[in-house]
Amino acid sequence: MIKKILLGLLVIIVLLVIFIATRPATFHLERSTTIAAPPERVFEQVNDFHSWPGWSPWEKLDPRMKKEFAGSSSGTGSVYSWSGNDKVGEGRMTIERSERPSQVVIKLEFIKPWIATNTTTFTFAPVSEGTKVTWAMDGNNNFMAKAMPFFQRWAAAQSEAALNNGKDNHPERILVVVELTGGNDGLNTVVPFADDAYYRSRPSLGIRKQQVLKLDDHFGLHPSCTGLHRLFKDGRLAIVHGCGYRQPNLSHFTSMEYWHTAEPHGSDKYGWLGRFADARNPVPVEDYIVNIAARQSLAVASARHAPIVFKDPRKFGRVGDDAQQKVFETFGREYPTANASLQFVNSLSRTATAGAARVRTACREYQTLMDYGSDNDVTLDLKKVAALIAAKMPSRLYYLNMGGFDAHAAQSNQQQLLLMYLSDALSGFMDDMKRMGRADDVVVMTFTEFGRRVAENASGGTDHGTATPMFVLGDRVKGGSTARRPASAIWMTGT
Repeated sequence: MIKKILLGLLVIIVLLVIFIATRPATFHLERSTTIAAPPERVFEQVNDFHSWPGWSPWEKLDPRMKKEFAGSSSGTGSVYSWSGNDKVGEGRMTIERSERPSQVVIKLEFIKPWIATNTTTFTFAPVSEGTKVTWAMDGNNNFMAKAMPFFQRWAAAQSEAALNNGKDNHPERILVVVELTGGNDGLNTVVPFADDAYYRSRPSLGIRKQQVLKLDDHFGLHPSCTGLHRLFKDGRLAIVHGCGYRQPNLSHFTSMEYWHTAEPHGSDKYGWLGRFADARNPVPVEDYIVNIAARQSLAVASARHAPIVFKDPRKFGRVGDDAQQKVFETFGREYPTANASLQFVNSLSRTATAGAARVRTACREYQTLMDYGSDNDVTLDLKKVAALIAAKMPSRLYYLNMGGFDAHAAQSNQQQLLLMYLSDALSGFMDDMKRMGRADDVVVMTFTEFGRRVAENASGGTDHGTATPMFVLGDRVKGGSTARRPASAIWMTGT
């Protein structure tokens, strides 16, 4: 019996050796995808190994993986070595040929858990949607490689994941962030009219019960917020109560920095929206972020994306006489460079030059019959956002701010006017999105750096407080209020 079993095993081994020996001596794997970015931008992400952590799924298999860079900073001759856990093993990549912006050829050497040397080729071809990226791997099938075809399937799966890492499953979705600068008084915006402690703390400044636009049996909106009230009743407005952070700072500048970076009691040179853009689209996309302001907000600061920043579209861009225009065109071109810093400056120049023309045209040609209320900063800025969306700009993140909310004195009339402007503008904007057929794609979020204290001060205003409500608007938003009826002590602490 034992001899028969051994003989059977020998036959199986012989057949397996014959099968392996008859497999092809070489292999070729190939995958393709389309990325919404020009070839030059996609090329840079592959041509510089320092950019790989932003998009390669290989990096996520071992967060503690040791990496070393050698040779050229990018392009031909640059080397990337790694060593990590069992999932990533050990190996080295060397760029053997770099043809800007069409091809990068990489020598891929595995050292552990197996030894293999293959050639990986990335090619970049312009198409109407952006860039068609093709990944190919070629190599020799030695005996062990023939015996382990799963490696080839694994490599193909990894490449497909990498190529799709920069793709967006919902390229139509847009976020608009409205910053209410100065610290809006949340208690007089979303009024706890059923809480007697509110009126005891604000005998003069409190909004009378009969004036409140009721949301439920406890809360109501400021009487100026008729547009927001309509959106709430339609289920298109969510009110998120008590937004803030631990150990709040009552300085405008410090607290706003925390909100801009989403790093309370910390710091970051990039903003939360900028970091989101970098993570969502590691390959930079032109015009991806738009900041409507006189100067750029920290919130949109990005390591990879160059935000469009403007206030008046008519003055946005480099405009001069004939002689000056020739200079602008010459020095506004993007010149090839292997230097990452110069490439970023190139990116800024390109974005400013190309984006300015698109912005001016879009804002000039935009027309709407929707009622945004009277003309003011937030109304005009939201109309600019609507114009860019109507022009099908590739922008996915819009950021604007509305000032004037720091009301230490005579708050009643000041906040009434500001909330009317805000409510009318947001209501008109959402109606405009519905007119365009984009209501399902666009979400608006409002925030302020902090709220105000519960008790009114002697000057008819309120002083710096802590947590405060946020508004989230959109047809796909789950409308309603997140609040449960709080105890009076909560209102008295100003948290």
